[in-house]
Amino acid sequence: MVPQLVTHLDSDAPLVVVVAAPGKLRSELVRAISEMGLHTEVSSYSDFEHSISQETLERAYKIVWVIDALQFFSREVQHIMQSLAVYSRKTVIVQPIVDSITSSRPTPFSSTWQKISELQTEIILNINGSFDESVFMFAKNLLGSSLFPLEIATIQLDKNLMYDPNIYLSFISIDAFIHQVVPLFFRPSQQSACFLGQEVPSSQLIEETTLLFSRYYQRELVVKREQLTVVDTVPFPVSEIVLE
Repeated sequence: MVPQLVTHLDSDAPLVVVVAAPGKLRSELVRAISEMGLHTEVSSYSDFEHSISQETLERAYKIVWVIDALQFFSREVQHIMQSLAVYSRKTVIVQPIVDSITSSRPTPFSSTWQKISELQTEIILNINGSFDESVFMFAKNLLGSSLFPLEIATIQLDKNLMYDPNIYLSFISIDAFIHQVVPLFFRPSQQSACFLGQEVPSSQLIEETTLLFSRYYQRELVVKREQLTVVDTVPFPVSEIVLE
């Protein structure tokens, strides 16, 4: 089986292997890397075992692995992890993350978000244990990612409930993230970083979301306000880069 996508550039151009689930994040990542004059070979999680050879990994200049938390514990991802760990020094880990929170009053909303926070920390530490020489690029509250704060806020939408965590949240778009992060993949001695946007009150976002929902679905939502506390999301030191 051939890789899902191969850019047709000069065969002498440095090779970048991209391992990621299909979607806008992957397509924009590949586009940005290709525009730098680099050759790419791309694989999804399910095709990796058959589409990316050991020889390809050996000759790759860089390997970019995009983490999808919802698929992390699958057999395919564990195989990818074992295969790439040998190349930790030239691997860049790209991981969308959400704010980690804690709460003194367990509710369906706070408990769900706290479990996601704990799972997210477990995944980061798990990867870091095998990729201690890799650079990590975190994207906090990335629009369109599988884990997203507003998705968590709607866990009881069937009961016409919307939760407000009563915290400040920041969001970044895929386009803004890719524009800033891709050049850093190839910078010598680049340090791990977490990208985030400008903070806004969650109450403002929830209000705008409920208004749109009521207009579209002709249903009124009850907003339940909670008091969550944001804690450190990444369990080791990284620099923060705020996108305008």
